[in-house]
Parts: sequence; C-alpha cells; structure tokens
Amino acid sequence: MLKLRLVLVLLFLNVSAYAADYYVNSTSNFPEPLVITKVYMGDKMLQQRFAYSEQCYNPKKTFALRTQVGTEKTVCYTSTMQIEKECCMGYWTIVVEKGGTMCGDDSNLRPVDFDSTYRHSDGNPGDNVRFALKRKRGNITLSTKGSREKMIKLTEAEFENTFTSAESYWNATLLFEEGVPICRASENSQIFYNVNASVTSTLPIESLPVSSVSVISTSRGVIINAEHVGSTANHRELLPSSRFFKKQFSGSSTWTLSEEEFNNSFEETSKVTVVPSSMQRTIEYAGINGNLVKFIYSEFKDGTARDAFTREFTIDLSGDSVAAYKGAVFEVIKATNSTIEYKVIRNFPVET
Repeated sequence: MLKLRLVLVLLFLNVSAYAADYYVNSTSNFPEPLVITKVYMGDKMLQQRFAYSEQCYNPKKTFALRTQVGTEKTVCYTSTMQIEKECCMGYWTIVVEKGGTMCGDDSNLRPVDFDSTYRHSDGNPGDNVRFALKRKRGNITLSTKGSREKMIKLTEAEFENTFTSAESYWNATLLFEEGVPICRASENSQIFYNVNASVTSTLPIESLPVSSVSVISTSRGVIINAEHVGSTANHRELLPSSRFFKKQFSGSSTWTLSEEEFNNSFEETSKVTVVPSSMQRTIEYAGINGNLVKFIYSEFKDGTARDAFTREFTIDLSGDSVAAYKGAVFEVIKATNSTIEYKVIRNFPVET
C-alpha cells in the first residue's frame, strides 16, 4: 500500500482555536537555570535558539479510517490452465498463462502479470492484447477484445473450475498512529501534515494520490473529507512489456465522527520548531586536561556553524568553578574526561 504524506485541513471551531503562543517566534533556552544537568563530551551544554510552537493533535491510539471509493468494481480472473491460440497467419500466439490474472469487466479484461502475445520467430513478447467474455445460454466464451479471436468456450461450471475470480473496489484509508502527531504548518494555514493516507485497489495493485483532507464541524458531527484526483498507476511498472494503460480517476471519500469520537481519538499538543533563518548559540563540552576544562562556543544560522563565530575557551577549576562567556554564566559541579555536571546561572542574553 502506497503511503503518502498528506495534508489535513482543519476547519471546525472546536479544533481550530489557536493558543495565544502558537506560531509566535520566541527565545528558547536549554537547560533551565539552576537545574543540575549532565551531558557527555561533545554534547551541547547550553543552547539558545529562536523557535515557535506548532499546533498539533496527537492520536490517543493507532487507528485507521477506511471507506470504499465510489461504486466501480473490478473483477479479476486467474486462470488455472494454459490457454493458447495461434493467429495472424501463424506469426503470433495469443496466451492466457496458467496462474495469470486478467482484471476489468466482461467487455475489457487486461493482463496484469503476464504477456498475452508471443512472436513465433524469436519467442519475444509483443504488444499485449486484452480479452472479453461473452455469456450466452449457459456458456461463456473468452475472446480477444477487438479482433474477437476465440480463445476458449466453456460452460458456466467449466468456467468456474478454470478461472478463480475476485472482486475489488477502490478503498481510501487514513492512518493515524499513536504518538505521531499531526501538526498545522503555519499560523494562517489550514494545512496539517504528518498523516499517512492512501487510495488503493488491490486487484490489480494500484494507487492514487490524495491531494488534501478537510475536517469540518457540522450539526451532524465532524466530517472528514479526502480529495483524490489523478490517474491510476502505469501498468508498465507491473509488466515492462505491456502497453501504457492509465485511467483517469477523481473523487472524494468522507467519514463522519461525532465530536465525542474526535475528542476521544485526539488530544491537542504542540511541537517546537526552530525558525530556519534565526541564529542559534551553543556551548559544547570539549573535555578536561588537569584542572583546565575546555568548552567550544558556536553560532549557527540556517543549521550551519559560522566559522568566524566558533571559539574555544577554558576555565581553571583550581581558581573558580564558575564560567562566563558571551553573557552566559554556569557553574561546573563535576567534570571528567567523558562527562560534565553543571548548572546554568544565567542563559545567553537575548540580542535585539
């Protein structure tokens, strides 16, 4: 099943009331002052960054919403025997392979996992032909579509023994995983991300993209509507020698949840996201040599360290256990070759 990351549009009031501090850039400091913290050498001891909180909804459990898409049905027939027919003055052989599957409807069955024509001269496959079924007076005739080359004529009982059949519909699925929140991308956007979605047909295996999902609060409950627009998969992916078959398909799938069902399924939460263009400042523990404790101060922008703003500094524990650099102040409680315990007295000042 093709899983897609899709957008979730939340339009209803009870889940779109924004907290006052959502999507507001603010300073985020790690760790909290006066809290004893332990990190390993190479870890960030202090970090200041500009970030904002995204509004998210966390599924309380893993569950899926599924529904049938439309009423169009695909029937697949799998042959239990090899059926062959020479045609075209003996240049070609038309084949329904044993174990091969044809899908569609009685007037248009296409091979999905076998080549239906072979050239006598070299045995190479040719362009696939499709098949059709004609039912008349208790008999079923399998012929090629278009040229109407008769492949085999069977009674209904013989046909059931020769071909196994299965029905398939298009199905839409939204999968919500416990602990994987869906989040609104920006303050003025109604788009949510991090939802797994698919619209699939199992016979044959095909998938369609899902463009968006809207969630609307009504007097009847919360309506979730998934829009899917596009074409079916290229069957050349399943069979390289087959023709390029596509089917245009568009529509929507709808689920209705009561407000209680929605609230029982999701809880509101948030996610801290760093402002991409903002500057970040860090102090990293770089080890100890005797009484000299080494640190590395760095400034980052767009996730990249700025070379001119990376500095190493030290403190001598025999003199003082308190370090101050770039306005940040912290006390070293214990330092070894691999770890350091410390507490922040004052974080980096906010630059204006």
